[in-house]
Amino acid sequence: MIASLFGTNADLRRKKYDALIASFQKRDPGSQIFRFDAHEWNEARFIEIARSQSFFEAAYTIVVYGVLSSKELRENLLDMREEIASVGHQIIFIDDTLDKPALRWLESLGAQIISCESPKQQKNGIDPFALGSAVVSRNKKVAWVCLHEALRAGAAPEELYGPLAWKVKDALSKKVTPREFSRDELTELSRGLVSIYHEAHRGGLELPLALERLILAL
Repeated sequence: MIASLFGTNADLRRKKYDALIASFQKRDPGSQIFRFDAHEWNEARFIEIARSQSFFEAAYTIVVYGVLSSKELRENLLDMREEIASVGHQIIFIDDTLDKPALRWLESLGAQIISCESPKQQKNGIDPFALGSAVVSRNKKVAWVCLHEALRAGAAPEELYGPLAWKVKDALSKKVTPREFSRDELTELSRGLVSIYHEAHRGGLELPLALERLILAL
């Protein structure tokens, strides 16, 4: 089975992801999970695992973050449609955005495509994109205020993380980066966001505190 979760609503995306993993684990108890990320994309390793036979006949679950939204990283992958279609493991692609070529490729594979778009405005009146705008502008004070106002208003940390991560990736995708950051600094910031998100969901530093530390380090 192949599934795609795309959109900037990190909270909804996490819920959909957890539901998919739970359904896979129910079907193949003890299934091993392999994770790949755009920042450390190892195409050869991905292909090796996708082609491999799993132990005890339980299919693997392969999770791929941010690769389909990168034209450069996905280039060879899109040419492997038939091979990916024949993979006997579960593959979950997770991306903030998907363009038409990526969507057509997923549709040709018969993938389950799940939209996790983030609303432009929260019901509590908090703009979820304000934090990202302040961070990309390297305005530490405004970013800190945005974070704490949103948390006090009841916004979930994941609802703030998704638009923030999208804003940083969007800045990285442009030919000219914001004058407040070099491309290397933006890349490091994006990697840092990925790291704190995964650490928070592995029982590490809680996401609100991790976000605050990231902001104060700008």
